[in-house]
Amino acid sequence: MNHIIISDNLKKVLVKINGKIAKILLDIDSESDINYLDVSNTDPFRISYITNDRIEQLKEEYKDKNIGELVWKKRRYHAKPGKIITKLLGEKTSSVDIEKFTNLYKAIIEKSSTQFRILNGKEMAKFYHYSFYEEVSGSLGQSCMKYDQSQRLLDLYTNNTNIRMLVVHSKNDVDKIVARALLWETVDGHKIMDRVYTTDQYYESIFNEWAKEHKYYRKRTNTWYDTINFIDSNDNQIEIKSHIIIENYRNILYPYLDTFKWLDYSNGKLYNYLPTNLPNYNNIIVLIKTDGSVEGYNSLLFDDLDRVYNHKSEMVYVDYMNFYTNKNNIVFSKIYNGFIIKTHYEYIKEIDDVIFNKKYSVNNKKILKNVINTVKKMKDKGDLSYSKFKYYQSVVEILKKNYETTN
Repeated sequence: MNHIIISDNLKKVLVKINGKIAKILLDIDSESDINYLDVSNTDPFRISYITNDRIEQLKEEYKDKNIGELVWKKRRYHAKPGKIITKLLGEKTSSVDIEKFTNLYKAIIEKSSTQFRILNGKEMAKFYHYSFYEEVSGSLGQSCMKYDQSQRLLDLYTNNTNIRMLVVHSKNDVDKIVARALLWETVDGHKIMDRVYTTDQYYESIFNEWAKEHKYYRKRTNTWYDTINFIDSNDNQIEIKSHIIIENYRNILYPYLDTFKWLDYSNGKLYNYLPTNLPNYNNIIVLIKTDGSVEGYNSLLFDDLDRVYNHKSEMVYVDYMNFYTNKNNIVFSKIYNGFIIKTHYEYIKEIDDVIFNKKYSVNNKKILKNVINTVKKMKDKGDLSYSKFKYYQSVVEILKKNYETTN
């Protein structure tokens, strides 16, 4: 077992990463045959190291010299961070953790030479076009606003100086970008960095670091549907519901927006949520189309369970909770003739159906009465066959048992 020695340069990077793997590496003993880790001097996105057999070769070759200095300069290998982690930790860490570490490592190395620019007006429109991307790749390459025809949809940005955009330019061509994100400042003073679009995912980490340094809130998840959940500069999660006020928004075509997508056409207020206290919802238009048109206020519904918005077609109303949630969060119960949230039910093999579990049995008494009343009505009308009667009898017994054991 060898204690792994790490250079001061690499230690600085690991301290900035401050994650699970980084903390392990700062003080690790390993059975691996590699040691003396450093940021590669030929490719800083890699980590350099030397193997034990090469250390022995240096000792043999340079008998009269200080091996302590030579191991940092001679006979060194250079590898990607993920490969180094695998060599040192083996199966002790997951591929997800390795990928996260690699992206953060690359982001911190990149950040040391990264130049950010904040744009507004016509320059914003210019850098939406794919011809000004270093590569048409990553989430930037997949942007729905990158086409020639999209340029006519960007008047909302070019006509409002309080909407700005943060970009990082390519090192190979300063007239092209590798990443961008809209910047907003709400009426109540919240500075928000919007969804980050990049040619390579590790740029997201660079933008997140910029947000922390400049006291901007960043999105909890880098998506279009998570519009109210943010992370502050101290890495705390917070819900923000706010708006900005824009001008020159009438009689134009509209861009697709990720976060501030609800526009009150009567007063120019642009929200990151659907306000619930408006006198007239018909004034609200939703900017989620890619052809310049708009959607109605109820085209997106709020998921009270996941705290995000989603398309109406993906949502269902859960009666007993009195809210909407995504279809993936529920199951249908034949007994209750309604939806149950997945964490609230248990499957009963005898009736091939689900009922509220013991942990969430608040409605069992009510449902039990409803089932019994339904059976009585069917029996009185002569609509209940013997097999159906036995089925409902077993249902009632199960519901009684479930209810009585939790009350």
